[in-house]
Amino acid sequence: MQDLNPAPVITVTGPGTQTLTVAPNITYFTLSFNGVTTGLLDLYSPTVAADIQNALNALSVIGPGGVTVAATATFGVFSVTFNGALATTVTPIIGTGVSGSFPAASLTKLGNGTVVFPNASNYTGETYINQGALNIQNPSALGNGAPEVQELIIFGPNGTFTLGFNGSTSATPIDIAPYNPITVANAVALATAIQNALNALPSISSMGSVTVTALAAEGGNLSAFAVVFNGALAMINVPQISATTTGGKSMN
Repeated sequence: MQDLNPAPVITVTGPGTQTLTVAPNITYFTLSFNGVTTGLLDLYSPTVAADIQNALNALSVIGPGGVTVAATATFGVFSVTFNGALATTVTPIIGTGVSGSFPAASLTKLGNGTVVFPNASNYTGETYINQGALNIQNPSALGNGAPEVQELIIFGPNGTFTLGFNGSTSATPIDIAPYNPITVANAVALATAIQNALNALPSISSMGSVTVTALAAEGGNLSAFAVVFNGALAMINVPQISATTTGGKSMN
């Protein structure tokens, strides 16, 4: 990877106005304001300006209509305007890069013969072999892409569930009742419970960890959660998380 944790840059341009600059090598990022953090944001989302605005307005310290975000003529640069009671704030938003790479090129092997890749590289694109062969002499010869992100969606107002990954199952079921009704705050708390349960699994803790984000915190589905794999798990194609439910609860 070219940079594991590059950070978006925020410039306070005046009372209530800020400029957010996200470099092209930052794919996923979060934003924080007054100690409260959004869920994952994707720079390459076709609705990224609206996504940023919704995520910030979903924060308890900002609230609906608290900011207006607009894309500028420069890719990755956004204007942020605070409204209402925050119209004169000079407290900066804080950006954190989660993972990233430049939009990847691809490699196509044409013609007979063998192309040898003896060394590691930061290549992150797709590879096609139309003819001939590749001799891969280093596990990272074709680079390491961004970590896999899986999504969990919870259906039903009650019941419990356990989570499984690669042969390990969480020991204690998670009861959905304490998190109802599913508000943004309860969704964030449930995300923490899911994250703790997954990170307790030997099949995850022995190789890395996961970060679980409630998509509600970025204006998304209140019952949806993004799971980002970290450490050695970020560098491989990981199996799907599984769930076992009881009491009317179901998960995808």
